[in-house]
This record gives sequence, structure tokens and C-alpha cells, in this order.
Amino acid sequence: MKKALFIAVALFTIGFTSCKKDWTCDCGDPDSNFEIKETTKTNAKALCEGKTPISGNLTGCKLK
Repeated sequence: MKKALFIAVALFTIGFTSCKKDWTCDCGDPDSNFEIKETTKTNAKALCEGKTPISGNLTGCKLK
């Protein structure tokens, strides 16, 4: 029973985290924020955190 529950939770987790959806990249200034559409969380995070904010925010952009 525990093994079946573990497998079900693992499949749910994998399925949930690999969903493609829209993400918002927050760069500190509302004018600098942008949408990343139809991608996984991992890809969106890589795209977002690789950007340098226009407003001079030294912490960089973060995925919301």
C-alpha cells in the first residue's frame, strides 16, 4: 500500500511540475515585468533570471 501511494504521489508531482503555463517575470519595476507564455517552470526561471532589469535593480529578475 505504501509503495502504491508513493508511486501515485511521484507521478502527480512530475505531472504537476512539467505543466506548460504562463509565468510572470518580476524585475522590481512594474514597467519592466513581462510574461513568459506556454513553458515549464524550469525554462521560465532560466529565461527570467538571465535578464538584467532596466530599473537598475541589483537583485535581478525573479519568477512569480
